[in-house]
Amino acid sequence: TVGALHDVVDRKYVSTIDKSAMVAMELKSRGVLKYDTVMDALRNISFSRLVHNGPPEINAEALRVWQIVTDADMLDAIGAIGCIRTLMFQGWKGRSLEEAMTYMAEMLIRRVDFFTAPLAKGYAHERVRIMMQWVDRTRNREKKWVALGDTCLRCGQERRTFMYTVELVRARHPIPSLLVAMHSELNLTRHPSRS
Repeated sequence: TVGALHDVVDRKYVSTIDKSAMVAMELKSRGVLKYDTVMDALRNISFSRLVHNGPPEINAEALRVWQIVTDADMLDAIGAIGCIRTLMFQGWKGRSLEEAMTYMAEMLIRRVDFFTAPLAKGYAHERVRIMMQWVDRTRNREKKWVALGDTCLRCGQERRTFMYTVELVRARHPIPSLLVAMHSELNLTRHPSRS
């Protein structure tokens, strides 16, 4: 439940207080067991809060749920898929390709230090390698990587969906190493039991 709802109460997208109250009422009305645990974990999923305050001070059960969802959320933020998501968001905010590359190189790379599960940390190192390859090649002005970044920024500006953008990237920018990474990351995301 927390994994499915964590972006619903993300302050980047919505007024967290209003949405949290709505989610809590909905969980209660549906008879979700331990909805307090779910809400404690949901309210505390925030990378910036983690950086500034460390892990939240919540009960052990909620903390375990928070750790799992936070690791999964941070994995989504890095790698090929994370680059696409970041570029789309940066495009939506009206930022340039260079600003997006700087954000990836300076901010997203920091996530590796905050993973709690060893398996997640292992996946994170591989995804950071892919992400930095994207950043380096774009900054070196390699045409196909710059075009790829521009496509993702434009999709964000046009408010396209994530899956639309992924399919566009696959069709217009068939960079083999990137396509393999995207396939691997999407399969991991869809089949978390493979760990």
